Amino acid sequence: MNIVEKIPSYSVTVENDGNGTATANPDTAAAETEITLTATANEGYEFDHWEVISGDITITDNKFIMPNEDVRVKAYFKETNDGIVGATSGCPLQAYPNPAKDILHIVSAGANNYSPVQIYNIAGQSVMIAPLNPPKGGKLPSFGGVGGGITIDISHLANGLYFLKIGKKTVKIVKE
Repeated sequence: MNIVEKIPSYSVTVENDGNGTATANPDTAAAETEITLTATANEGYEFDHWEVISGDITITDNKFIMPNEDVRVKAYFKETNDGIVGATSGCPLQAYPNPAKDILHIVSAGANNYSPVQIYNIAGQSVMIAPLNPPKGGKLPSFGGVGGGITIDISHLANGLYFLKIGKKTVKIVKE
């Protein structure tokens, strides 16, 4: 008579913050099995970090060793914010100079159907809204060969930190 001992298997539950997808491979395993986590960000986001919700694990290089218990982890993503903001894929936008004194240039490689430029103070209050669409029947003027752009007068704003928002993208600007 052969006696087969069943090795317990534990599950890995992977959650995300809604700004990407995340998986575990394998998603069920015996203790001491190496688990690989994969996080894929949505457009405009990048992977930020993992949070261990339950399970006695340490994640290193997107991997961990399965403990003798179920594991639950969550992937967090953050908006990409490299000074270039875009409302649509393939149409980058840039705000300069930063810091700015009186005039802020918004540059686009193809500004046609953008959301308005919104500027918020550090309290989150909207202090300015400006259209980014080209004038009727025309294209936006070119700045430095980068593409179409507009100039916004921010001289009326008090000196300080502001957030310039276009669509889902936000960039910090400083008014001097």
